[in-house]
Amino acid sequence: IHTPDTFSAIPHTLSISPEKYKDLKSILKEFHTTKYALTKLFRERFDTTPIAYLITVKLNKARWYLENTTTPINEIARLCGFENIPFFTRQFKKQFSCTPGQYRKIKQKIHNSSVTATIPPAE
Repeated sequence: IHTPDTFSAIPHTLSISPEKYKDLKSILKEFHTTKYALTKLFRERFDTTPIAYLITVKLNKARWYLENTTTPINEIARLCGFENIPFFTRQFKKQFSCTPGQYRKIKQKIHNSSVTATIPPAE
């Protein structure tokens, strides 16, 4: 039997280490719950499914890696729990309207322009 506190731990745990969960079955097994109960929780609290929530968390983690590291994109995908690189790329593009590579280039341009903007011009 799950209490509200137990259910609150599920989204929190998924947010901390999303790469640990490959599919719905792995979530159900970890938290000893049913598909119905888990889906109901996510629909009521987040207006989404457990898998859509998990994918979003994984993509946000990937976005952080793209912004803050030079780790290769295929490695970022794996670090975030995506075993299928084309699936990762499609989901990333669907979520952020650009591919991971495009996202990284955009963020680098923004970072580089903000860095150069803080350097006073030579006289």
